[in-house]
Amino acid sequence: MEKKKYLLLVLILSINFSIAQVGIGTTSPDAQLDIRSSNQVTPINTDGILIPKVDSFPVINPTIAQQSMLVYLTTATTFGGNPKAIGFYYWNNAPADWIGISSTINGDHDWYEEATTVAPNAITDDMFHTGNVAIGKNTTNYPLEINGAGFNRTLNVTTTNNVTDGVFNASFLNDYSGSSDDDVYVSRNTFSGASLGNVIGNSVQLSSSGINPFFGSYNVIANSSAGSHIAVQNSLGFSTNTNTGVRNLMQNITTNGSFTGVSNELYNNTGNGTTVGVNNLLGTSGTNPVTGTNTSIIGSGNGTQLGNYSSISNTGNGVHYGVQNNLSGTGTGIKYGDYNLINTAAGGTHYGVYSNVLKPGATNFAGYFLGNVGVGTTIANTYTLPPSRGTVGQTMRTDGAGNVTWANNSDYAWSTLGNAGTSIATNYFGTTDNNPIGIRTNALERMRILADGRVSINNTAPVVTDLLTVTTSGTLNYGINGYNNLTSGSAIYGINSNTANTYSGIEGATNSGIGAGILGTSYGTTAAGLTPTGIVGQYSGTSTNGVRYGVRGYSAQGGGNQQIGVQGSYNGGGFGIGVYGIGFGGGIVAGNNDIAVVGWRANNQNYSGYFNGNHVIANGTKTASVGTSKGNQLLYVTELPEVWFEDVGGGQLVNGSIHIQLDPMFIETIFVDESHPMRVFLQEEGESNGLIVIKDADNKGFTVKEKNGGTSNITFSFRIMAKRLHFQDHRFGNDPLWGEGDTRQYNQYATPPPVDYTQNVKFQEEQKRNYKPTPMPKGFIDYFQLQENAIKIESKKENLK
Repeated sequence: MEKKKYLLLVLILSINFSIAQVGIGTTSPDAQLDIRSSNQVTPINTDGILIPKVDSFPVINPTIAQQSMLVYLTTATTFGGNPKAIGFYYWNNAPADWIGISSTINGDHDWYEEATTVAPNAITDDMFHTGNVAIGKNTTNYPLEINGAGFNRTLNVTTTNNVTDGVFNASFLNDYSGSSDDDVYVSRNTFSGASLGNVIGNSVQLSSSGINPFFGSYNVIANSSAGSHIAVQNSLGFSTNTNTGVRNLMQNITTNGSFTGVSNELYNNTGNGTTVGVNNLLGTSGTNPVTGTNTSIIGSGNGTQLGNYSSISNTGNGVHYGVQNNLSGTGTGIKYGDYNLINTAAGGTHYGVYSNVLKPGATNFAGYFLGNVGVGTTIANTYTLPPSRGTVGQTMRTDGAGNVTWANNSDYAWSTLGNAGTSIATNYFGTTDNNPIGIRTNALERMRILADGRVSINNTAPVVTDLLTVTTSGTLNYGINGYNNLTSGSAIYGINSNTANTYSGIEGATNSGIGAGILGTSYGTTAAGLTPTGIVGQYSGTSTNGVRYGVRGYSAQGGGNQQIGVQGSYNGGGFGIGVYGIGFGGGIVAGNNDIAVVGWRANNQNYSGYFNGNHVIANGTKTASVGTSKGNQLLYVTELPEVWFEDVGGGQLVNGSIHIQLDPMFIETIFVDESHPMRVFLQEEGESNGLIVIKDADNKGFTVKEKNGGTSNITFSFRIMAKRLHFQDHRFGNDPLWGEGDTRQYNQYATPPPVDYTQNVKFQEEQKRNYKPTPMPKGFIDYFQLQENAIKIESKKENLK
C-alpha cells in the first residue's frame, strides 16, 4: 500500500513540475498529454477518461480562467433560459454559456432534406419542415406567420415571368380548395397602427395596353355550401384620417358607355346560405358620424336621380325586403330606422315617404306600424295614437300632452255602481293638487290620505316616518290584528325587499315595563307530531355572502349586566331547556332534563359550541360525556391556576442518548423564555442509570441522556408543558361577573350523580323536588321573578282579547 502511494506521488509531481510531454499507457507521447487505451483494436470497459459528472451547472458561472472546461451533465436542465440535455458541455466565457459537444445536443433536426430524415448540409438543398414557422415573433398558430414590426414590408414577392401564352401570370397566387366550418380567409389584410398617411388594404395598378377586360379585383364564388359567401369585406377601425373600405375613381371619361363603381353579380346559387352583395362592418368608437353607405349625387343632369334603388324580381316564396334596417346598439342616442330630410328651399313636391301599394285586401297596407305612431309638425304639437284597438262605441281622447287614448262616456266620472273598463292611470278617485283626501263615517273622519302618500286611520295626523299610522281608541285595543283560519299562510306578513335597507320586515316596540316589543304565543298541541312554537325566526334567502340570522337578539339600552340580546327560559314547574341550538344532523334530547343551553352537532367534524374569547364555567365542572357499557359517563377536566399547553410522546436511547425535536406547530402555540421555561417530565421504561434532560438553546427541542455516561438503549415516555402564547403571565384573575365577594355563599353541595341511567333519572327528579333556592348575587334577576314577569305579560294579552 505504501509503495502505491509513493508511485502516485511521483506521478503527480512529474505532471506538475515536468515541462516535457506526458504519456499514460505509452512511453512515446505525441502530445503534452497522451493517454492510450490498453488495446486500440479490442479495448476493455475501463479504457477512457472519466470527465467530472455534474447533476446541474454551477450556481456561480466559471470565469475566463476556466475557458474550455469540460463536464458531463447527468440531468436535463435549463441554463440562461435554454434547455440543456444530458451530455458533454464545455464552458464558453463570451458569451457566458455551456456549449454542448454531443451530436444529440447540437444536431439540427428542425429541417430535413426533401423526402429524407437527414438534416440539410448545403445552401442549395431542398428541405421541408412539418411544424408551424414564425418569422419576427416567438409563437405561431399557423404554418407560416410573419410579423413585420419595424419593417416597411412583411412580405415582398417579385416575379419576372414574361410568359405570354400561359393561362395565368401571377405575382402572388392563393389557391384554397378545402372545406371548413370556420371562417376562411384566402387573403386578409389587417392594419391596426396609428399612421397619419393613407391606409390602403389592397392597391392594384393596371396599366397594360391590351384589349381584354381589366379587373382590379376579381372574385368568383362557386361554392354551393350553406355558409355565408362574402366576395369583398372591409373592416375599418382606424384613426381620425379618412378611411375608405373600397374606392373606385372614374373621371375625365368622354365616352357614352355605362359606368359602375361597384358591380356584384351573385346568381345561380343553389345553397341555403346567406348571400350579401355588399357587407359593411364599421366598428368605430369616435364621436364623428359613421355611415354604412354614403351616396352623393351632384351635377346638373335632368335624368331621374336615385340615391338608392333596389329591384327584386326573384320568384321564390321567401320574404322580400326592399330595405331592411336592424338597429341593436345599447347606447342612449336617438335611433332612426329611416330618416328623411328634405330642405324646405328645395323645388318640386316633397314626399318624406311615398308608398304606392294598391293591392286590395285586409292584409295589404301602404303603411304598417307595430308600435306607437306620432303625428305633428313640431315636437311641441306632436300627438301619439293609441297602440291598440278600442272597443265598440269608444272614441279617442287626448290628455293635452300629446297622448291619445280610447275612452268611454263613463270615463269622466265615477259611478256608485262601479265603472266598467276603467283605467286607473287616467280615471281615478282623488285629487289633482296637494290637498289630502278624507273619508268619513257618521260625520267623523276615519281615514286621511296625505298628498305625499301617507295614510292615517283614526288619526288626522300620520306619524312623519310612517306610511300607514293606525291609532287605537276606546275599546279598540289593537292597532293592527291579523287573523288566518286557512291551512296555509300567515295572519300578518312583513317583508323588506330593499337589499341596502338595514330595517326589519316587522318591528315591534313597547314603553311598558313588562310588555314585549313583539310577543309570540302558540296555543297549538303536539298532536300528529306538531311542534307548536311561540316565535320562529327563519332565513330563507339565497345569499351566500355576509352573516344570515334565523333569530337575532339585540339590546341597545341599559347598564351593567341588564342588556341581554336573547334570553330563553321555560316553565320551572316541569323539565325543559332554556336555549336549544341544533346544528346539521342534530336532534331534540329525549327524557326529562333541566338544561340552560344545549348545542347539538351530529358528528365530531365541527362544533356544537364555539367561543372566540374566554370561556368561563362558574359553580360547575368541565366534563366530557363518554360512552361506556353503563351508558355515557362524565370525565372531568383538570383545572390549573395558570395557562399551560402540553404534549406527550416517547423515544428510545441510542447508546445512551437521543435528541427530541418538538412539533413545529406545537412551538407556534407556546411561549418559552428564561422567565417562562418549558417543563419536561420523563418516565423510564427499562433499566438504566437514570435520565436527564438538556434543553436546546432555542427551546425547540431537548436531548435525553443517561446519567454517569450510560450507554443503554431503553425506551422512555415524556410529557412537555409550556405556557400558552399570549397568556404566559396569567395566574388566577378576578371574575367581575359576580361583583364583590365570591360565589361560595351562593353554592350548594353537588351530590355525585349515579352511574346507572335509570337511577340517574330518579336522582334528577328528586333533585328538582327538593330544590332549595339560594340568594342571588347583586344585579341578578331570580329565575322565578322572570317566570312571574312572563305570566303577567301572557295574562294581559288574554285579557285584551
